Amino acid sequence: MTRKFLLLLLCSLLLFVGGCWDILLIEDLALIQVIGFDEDPEDSELMAVTIACPTLSEKATASMFKVTVKAKSINQALINAQRQAGRNLVLGQTTVLVFSEQFARSGKMNEVVRQLALLRDMNANAMLAVVQDAPAQHVLQLENPVETRIGVFLPNLLERNQYRGLTPTPTATEYWNKHHTLGIDPVAPIIQITGHEDEKKGLVIAGLGVFNSAGKMTGILTDNEILPYQMLSGEGGRLRFTTEVKIRNERRTVAGYIENVKCKIKSEIKNNKPSIDISLKLFVDGVDIEWDANVLDHKVIDKLGQLLAQDFQGNIQEMLEKTQNWQADCIGLGRRVRVQHPKWFKGKDWAEEYKKCEISVTAEVTVRRIGTLVEPQN
Repeated sequence: MTRKFLLLLLCSLLLFVGGCWDILLIEDLALIQVIGFDEDPEDSELMAVTIACPTLSEKATASMFKVTVKAKSINQALINAQRQAGRNLVLGQTTVLVFSEQFARSGKMNEVVRQLALLRDMNANAMLAVVQDAPAQHVLQLENPVETRIGVFLPNLLERNQYRGLTPTPTATEYWNKHHTLGIDPVAPIIQITGHEDEKKGLVIAGLGVFNSAGKMTGILTDNEILPYQMLSGEGGRLRFTTEVKIRNERRTVAGYIENVKCKIKSEIKNNKPSIDISLKLFVDGVDIEWDANVLDHKVIDKLGQLLAQDFQGNIQEMLEKTQNWQADCIGLGRRVRVQHPKWFKGKDWAEEYKKCEISVTAEVTVRRIGTLVEPQN
């Protein structure tokens, strides 16, 4: 009798044992790593959305699984993609959002980022990139010989450039925060597809796209103009520079590291128009230059600092004038004006005011150490 009771008790306990009733095998999931956005050439109200997911099955013949759908909204695009993929889409692993240049200039990129921000499972730290002179779909179709998986190759490229202080790589959250902050506009790196016409398999960083307050990309900073942007914005940490200065009536190449930048920004309101003064102190180290000079002579070091200061000052001024013409305050000078003159700033259209404001730049460079002096060839 006791044995029967114990057996019945053990059997009844099985009813309370937990199990994997709703298990989802990883092979049944589509872990989206990269999403591309293009305008539909046939219907301006539609967008072409391409997703790239790693193939997790051992029987798969390709490293990435890619699907392209057309839709009016992000939600509809995800539904259409899930129908084609036959798997459950997962957005939490998304690392990069790629937009075509046409898509970014039209302002649709801004709306896409807004819709993605409303999705609870979306990775808020996904990086942004704009592809120049090509559809975003072509980027997702690339298979680089070094790394065939675009979901690995592209984020590695963006992260390496940011780590080396070459190009900032904002996330979707950082983009959205800047867009909704008065007095500063967002940016996004520009990428280009490289290679021969019949075999384009590479990617390079080609600049920095600048967006206005309406969310439209209005201009592109070149590689040389990204450095002045990083000096003023504080993005990039230890910065590497290469430039040319005029010594003895000849242009000589100078390279080195900018270890630290101290920036002071003051503003005044003159005749109902803002006037902004930017003062920079830069500390440069490890300078390499073609110059047969005495490295122990302090006059040589001071002279080099003066030449670099003139060069940096001119480059910064040119970059700011470009952004003024684009009506895109990517540096965030408007935030300083808003804090220093809140009554004047209230109710103003900063995009219009930024275009008209007067900006002056002064730079002071301290060269801490000269690395290599190379005697120029005659």
